[in-house]
Amino acid sequence: MPSTISLKSLASLRMVVGASCLLIPRQAGAIWGVPLAAGGESVLFGRMVGIRDFVLGAYLWKRTAEGEKVWKRVGDSATKSPLLKNSSADVSGIPAFAQSSTADGSQETAMANVRSALWLGLICDLVDVVSVGACWVEGVPISGMGEFCIGGGAVLFSAIAGQWLFAGRRV
Repeated sequence: MPSTISLKSLASLRMVVGASCLLIPRQAGAIWGVPLAAGGESVLFGRMVGIRDFVLGAYLWKRTAEGEKVWKRVGDSATKSPLLKNSSADVSGIPAFAQSSTADGSQETAMANVRSALWLGLICDLVDVVSVGACWVEGVPISGMGEFCIGGGAVLFSAIAGQWLFAGRRV
């Protein structure tokens, strides 16, 4: 069974950041180095960012927990005959992100579900990194704290996700 500590840490961090932006957007903006302007629009924007990170974190947590169950069961039954494997559930045509890891009980499905959660977060994080860079190139840089928290956080989250996505590809 693969270690899931880094995945659970990433999911937890995403949920904390997301919940803070969702529940206390002005204070969270100040904490993360991006103080929100006066007016309801900036609070709305902060909450939109917050829900994105919270949902990504919750989805990764769910898929990781489901994967752990499958990996534990597969590990416990490694000595059983492959004829006992239950593959009666038909999940063909259902994208990995929409399947339950326990739909067919396979290790491959569990890993595909975790990978889909990681890819969703990785795409958002790479857009965040590019956005911070675009602000700098356009001559409207954000604060140093904002660059560190948003850009650096996105790079860190991308590194954790990338390590998980590409570590299994080594031969």
